[in-house]
This record gives sequence, C-alpha cells and structure tokens, in this order.
Amino acid sequence: MFRTKNILTSTRTELLAVADQYRDQGDAEMAETAMARWLNHRVEQLDRAGPSDYLQTALDFDSWLQKRERAEEILLRGIQKYPDDAALLALLTRWDFAKNGDQWVSKADLPMSKPNEIEQAIQSGRVVAGMSRAQVASTLGAPRTVTRIASQKENLLIWNYPDVKLAVRFEQLRQRNDYVVVNVGPLPR
Repeated sequence: MFRTKNILTSTRTELLAVADQYRDQGDAEMAETAMARWLNHRVEQLDRAGPSDYLQTALDFDSWLQKRERAEEILLRGIQKYPDDAALLALLTRWDFAKNGDQWVSKADLPMSKPNEIEQAIQSGRVVAGMSRAQVASTLGAPRTVTRIASQKENLLIWNYPDVKLAVRFEQLRQRNDYVVVNVGPLPR
C-alpha cells in the first residue's frame, strides 16, 4: 500500500485512491488524516498558486473534511489575492458572504442596519417628509381627494384624508420623476 509519508507529494488522484483504500479497510480515520495532511500541505503552497487552487482547496476542505470554517479562511485569503476572480466571488456569494466596505464578511456577521426614519414611520403608520406616493398609499391607503397645482418650477400634489384629518403635500421638481412628501399637516377647516 502507498505509504502515508509519501502523501504530501502525491497527486490528487493518488490521494483519493489512498483514502478509498483506507476506507475499504475500515480505517476512515486514517483516510481523513491522509486528506487533512495533503490539504494542509497544499495550503502552505497557496502563496505561489493561482485563484483556482484557492478555490479547489477551499472546496476540498469543505467537502472532504466538512471543515467549512477552514474552507472559508482559505477562500477569503484567495479573494484578497485575486479580488476580481469570478469563481472565488461566486463561491463567496454561494456561501453567504457579502462585501462590507473593503472586507468580505459572513452575512451573519454584518451589522444590523438600523431602520431609517421613513421605514420606522411606515412601520408605525405615520407619514413623514421624504416619503413617496407609494409609501404614503401603503401607510394611509388611497386619498379621498387629490388636488394638483402646477407651476413652472414645480408640481404640487395634495392628498386629503378626512378620516384621519390629514393633508399630505407632495412636491415634484422638474428634474425628478416622482413626487415626494414635503409637508404633512391637519386638513384646513
């Protein structure tokens, strides 16, 4: 049988054949040890390797040894060295990583984003300046009446909600397509 001490210089095919032989003999632990030694030796050589070597080594750690954390470390090293490699980027995305600034991090480690003022207002059923027509409609429903006022500089739109005694004033500047809320106030008497 192939000697385990020669495992570091073996090819991938030879390694897999040796691991299969160990498993056939009922020694799964020795098969795993051989694969781990071979992979760790590959990791030591990655600085001289290309992006596909980082990718394959990461995949092997994950599939052969079920060591996803170690695989992720290798993948992150690879993307640092080859930031535009499509295959490395695809695997990072598949493994739920995202770019946070200039670093790739697990999506689970991303800071939770604080809801902005508009999101908070929608959640609490309020209307605030900066909302779009769709956001107001989803918060208060369709207006009872609508008033349009057009000028050379701007278009105004006033939605009236007599049930809640509110008037929502939208403004559309000529350079924007949609209206945004500029004022929310009580209905005039």
